[in-house]
Amino acid sequence: MAKNTKQNDPKASRTRQTESGIRQQTRPGAEKKPASRIEQKNTKKDKEESAKEEVLSTYRRRKFPIWQRLVLVLFCALIMFIVGNMIGYKVGGGHTLDVFKPSTWYHITDFMKGSK
Repeated sequence: MAKNTKQNDPKASRTRQTESGIRQQTRPGAEKKPASRIEQKNTKKDKEESAKEEVLSTYRRRKFPIWQRLVLVLFCALIMFIVGNMIGYKVGGGHTLDVFKPSTWYHITDFMKGSK
């Protein structure tokens, strides 16, 4: 069996040097608890502020705003509609630009309504 040494023991004490140069022994995960309620409130506020800062720092600005994306999608849909009508009218036997004449659309609506 493996010996329980300081290197293998996760709860073993470790030493660290503070800013003043004093060596202290600490355990991993051990934190200094605030003594008073005011200190507890202050540490709680500090944790909340640091969490907010983390959320704000992870926000990535979009290259294109959402409204520009919507305009681009609608514009592309309009272009595809026009090109599709031109191709369809050409395949049907007409001239490509005749699809834009109002008489063509009157004929289509009359055909859809059932009147001749």
